[in-house]
Amino acid sequence: MKKPELMTKDEIGRELSPDAPLSDRSVQRYIALAEVQPAIKGSGRGNVAKFRREDVEKIKTAYQGAAEARDGQSTAISTTKPAMLQPVALVGELLTANVEGFQRLQNALDTWPVWLTRVEALERTGLPVTWLDAGIRRGELPHVGEGRGRRFHRDELRAFAERVRDRSYLAKLFK
Repeated sequence: MKKPELMTKDEIGRELSPDAPLSDRSVQRYIALAEVQPAIKGSGRGNVAKFRREDVEKIKTAYQGAAEARDGQSTAISTTKPAMLQPVALVGELLTANVEGFQRLQNALDTWPVWLTRVEALERTGLPVTWLDAGIRRGELPHVGEGRGRRFHRDELRAFAERVRDRSYLAKLFK
């Protein structure tokens, strides 16, 4: 039996996978991979796109290449054997050699909570109450909430404390 010269996506799907025919959408993916254009363009409900036999062979090649690539992929996280663990003495040496770096890292870690109350803000910054209140009144110190529920973000509070060190800024704050 002679194979048809022009084929639809449905026929191509059955030819690519006879046991479980591919959907039109899957066939369209392989058509795009093969960079093939239909010989007869489909339009609307009645006319269906048809492809030449030589183009179908290109689509088959793209399908087989994709299947090989898919089969070649591994789902394993790692195929290498883990390296032997180093002796405990060597690890101890590394830790003692880097104590200074660990201490610097610990000092760099932030000990301030993200949101501070008014009392915590005054304790952490060491600012006088009047300066903090002036910053709040003038809108120089952003905050959320009101009254006893008012909270200050640590970064905004630090920035405000740095600005207050400048005498000219402080003079403007109390105008």
